[in-house]
Amino acid sequence: MRRIGRTIRSTTNPGVAEIIIDPDAITIRADLCAALQRLHRQRGLSYNELAASSQVPTTTLHDTVTVKSFPTRETLGEILLAYAVTTDTLEAWHRVHTRAAADTPPTRR
Repeated sequence: MRRIGRTIRSTTNPGVAEIIIDPDAITIRADLCAALQRLHRQRGLSYNELAASSQVPTTTLHDTVTVKSFPTRETLGEILLAYAVTTDTLEAWHRVHTRAAADTPPTRR
């Protein structure tokens, strides 16, 4: 898998490593899922705790991060905000969603 992020020392919390993910490096669904998994580990919160601080149900958070489902653009935005991604990068993440959606096989009905 390609490198989508890097780990740096936190300037606000010494001794803690922060993961910096470059949304422009994410081009396929697998990259998006890997990025969400890294963000999840970085936050260190349970899915229940994240759901309590967002508009996203626990099951949706879990299924998205564990690659069981692909989020809508709006849901991805809510998940990213729960992971403390800054609002000024959301447009770049919306472009990620568009690229990853093109890589997602259609759902059987």
